[in-house]
This record gives sequence, C-alpha cells and structure tokens, in this order.
Amino acid sequence: MNLVLTSVAVILVVIGIFVSKNLTSIDIKQQSEPKVLSDESQNNLYSTSSPTPPVFFVTPLPTMTPAQTSNFRSDINYYKYPNSELISESEGKMTLINTDNVDVITDWYKDRIKSRNINVKSFVKTKTNGDVLNKLAGAISDEEVNITIKQNSESSVVNIDVSLDSQ
Repeated sequence: MNLVLTSVAVILVVIGIFVSKNLTSIDIKQQSEPKVLSDESQNNLYSTSSPTPPVFFVTPLPTMTPAQTSNFRSDINYYKYPNSELISESEGKMTLINTDNVDVITDWYKDRIKSRNINVKSFVKTKTNGDVLNKLAGAISDEEVNITIKQNSESSVVNIDVSLDSQ
C-alpha cells in the first residue's frame, strides 16, 4: 500500500514539473513576440514627423503632516484671564485677581487648556463652606500648565495662579 502511494506521489510530482516548464516556455514566447496595434508607416508613407517621446508625469506622494502640537511656553499671556489685574509675574508664573463669577473663570480656563490640544488634562473643583478651590492642569510633550483658582467665601475677589513648567 505504501509503495503504491509513494509511486503515485512521485508520478504527480514529475507531471507537475513537466507542466510547469511547458507553461513557462509558452509565457516567455508570448511575451517576446511584439504586438503591433497599428502600423502608421502603411497609412502615411510621406510623413516626416519623428515619433514623440513618451511623457511621464510625476505625482508626488502624500505626506503626513504632524499633528497640531501645543507650544504654550511661547506666551504665558495666553492664560491671562480677560480684564484681570496682574498681581505678579515671573519666569513661567503669574498671579491674577478678578471679580467675575468663579465658575465662569474656571470654565474659561478649561476651554483654554482644551483649545491647546493638550493630551493629559485634570480638572478638580472643590467648594467647602463657600470657599472655592479649583485646580486645573494640562500636560503635553515636555511642558505642563497648572492653574489654581481660589475664592474666599467672605470676598468677591478670585485669585488665579498660573504656572508653566518645562520638564
């Protein structure tokens, strides 16, 4: 039984090799024979124009544009709340005061952080006995922004601390 199966397998391999060689030689013969679609020399015997060279068009490949990144180190004033009074400013830090509603100020800063396409964001709002302490943070690449918004229950003044850190 094993001898019969082995014989059949060998015969099939030999037939496969023979057929593949014949098909390859037929394909090569067909490819080597030029095909003439039309013969202008018979239609236009007195033509003096030379054949036109082929024209190639180079199509540029699409390139990927880098994702919009944030460069909020460029200007700390981007985080200056409108109509705020600047109390102090130093390298990467600023302290402001304002009398607007603390929730309006906090929402404005949330939108500012989101508009920079910052990947890592943290927004924490706390209110205890009328005292408000909101902390907002955002980080991208090697820079981080931290904003602290404070309001005492006995005052209408809102304190805003902004810091930009490069890591």
